[in-house]
Amino acid sequence: MGVRDAIGDVKDELISMQSFLVDADKKGTINEGEKTWVANVRDLANEVEDVIDQFMYHIISQQTGGRSAREMVLINNYIEGTSSKDNHKWIVRRSESSLFLKENELVGIENKRQLIMGWFMDGEPHQTVISIVGMGGSGKTTLVANTYNNDDEASKSSRLEFHELQIISKNTGELFREEMYLLVLDDIWDTNVLDEIKVLLQDSCLGSRIILTTRKEDVACYHLGGKHHIHHIQLLQKEEAWELFCKKAFSSSPNGSCPWEFKSFAQTLVGKCEGLPLAITASGSLMYSKNLSQWNKIYSNLNWSLSKNPKLEAVNKILLLSFNDLPYHLKHCFLYCSLFPEDHGI
Repeated sequence: MGVRDAIGDVKDELISMQSFLVDADKKGTINEGEKTWVANVRDLANEVEDVIDQFMYHIISQQTGGRSAREMVLINNYIEGTSSKDNHKWIVRRSESSLFLKENELVGIENKRQLIMGWFMDGEPHQTVISIVGMGGSGKTTLVANTYNNDDEASKSSRLEFHELQIISKNTGELFREEMYLLVLDDIWDTNVLDEIKVLLQDSCLGSRIILTTRKEDVACYHLGGKHHIHHIQLLQKEEAWELFCKKAFSSSPNGSCPWEFKSFAQTLVGKCEGLPLAITASGSLMYSKNLSQWNKIYSNLNWSLSKNPKLEAVNKILLLSFNDLPYHLKHCFLYCSLFPEDHGI
C-alpha cells in the first residue's frame, strides 16, 4: 500500500539530485565548501539508487505478474532518461609537449615519421590534412614535433617552403588564402573548434598542409577540405617498450642495460605500462637511481596512487583529461568497473 506514491516522491528527489550533480560536473567545483556539498549530495543519490535497486530485486524475486510487472515498468521509466546530454566544457589542457624526449631516447618512431613525411611531401598542389589519433600519452605530439624538427633533407626543405602561422583572430583568414602554410593543431578535442577554423581555411591550390593531433575519432575524421590522411598511433611493442624503459631507468648503467638483479622487477613494471610511452617514460624516470630495496617496495605495490608520486604526476594529469571528457553517466560506469580487481571477471 502506498508504494507507488512513495516511489514517485523518490523519483522526483533523485532527478533533482542527479541534475545538480550533472551541473556541478559541468561547472567544476571552486572551493572546499562546494566539494563537500557535492560529495554529500552524491552520497545521498547513491543511497536512493540502492533503495530502488533493493525494491526492484524484491519485485523480480516475487515473479507474480500483475501489479509487480507494472511496478517494474514504473521503476525502469523513472531510472531511464535521467542523464542529460553533456555540453563539452573547454578547459585548459596540459599538452604532452612537456614530455618531449631527446632524439637519442626516441623508440619506434622512425617508420611513423617516414609515413607522415611521405604524405607531407607528396607534391599534391591542393590542401592536405594529416590527422594523428591515439590515446593520451601515446606519443602524438612527440611524433609531430620530431617530424618537423628532423634534420633530413625533406624536413629542411619543407621548413623553407612553408610559413608557420598562428591563428590570432578572424582577420588572419586573408593570410591563409594568400600564403602556402603549415598549420599544426595539437590536442584537439571538439569538432566545434574545427568548424570555426574551417571558415578561415580556403584551399588556394598552393599545396598547404595541416597536421592535427587528437584523442577522438570524430575529430580525426573531420573533413577540413582537400586530401585527408588518418594515422592511428600504435602502442609500443614489447621490445620497444623495454628499450625505452631502460633508456630512462638505467642511463647511468654500463651500455644503458638493466642489471640482472632488477630485471624481474623491471619486466613486470614495463608490462604494467602496456606499451604506453608516457607511462613507460614516467615509470622509468621514477625508478632511476633507486636501490634494490626501493625497487622491491614499488614492486610489492604496483597499483600505486599516481597522486603520491611526483614523478608520475604528468601521467595522472594527461590521462585524467580523458576521464574528465567523458559524459557524466560514463564516468560512473568507468568508476564502477574500476572497483573490480585486475583480471577479475566482471
